Amino acid sequence: MPRTALFVIDIQGELAQDKHTEIPHARRIREAGDVILAKAREAIDRARANGQRPELEIVIVQHEEKPEDGTMIRGSKPWELVFTPRQSDDMERIVSKNVRK
Repeated sequence: MPRTALFVIDIQGELAQDKHTEIPHARRIREAGDVILAKAREAIDRARANGQRPELEIVIVQHEEKPEDGTMIRGSKPWELVFTPRQSDDMERIVSKNVRK
């Protein structure tokens, strides 16, 4: 089991890619996220290349709402992730949440 995790929380279309609803500094957050995820993925790949189990896991948290509670409805454009996990990589996963606290 990995000993370290990188959590990417609620970086979704509505908050980080829609010019009408994005959070302040969304562009900087996207750019930093690209760099951080690339480095984390390099560390995972490097460990595997050396025959080791990676000590880092990437957890992408995706917020979800009911239609009566907001616009981040499963399957909608606002709900889509900005950073998606690599397919079939056991060191990257999505965790769904529906609490705003």
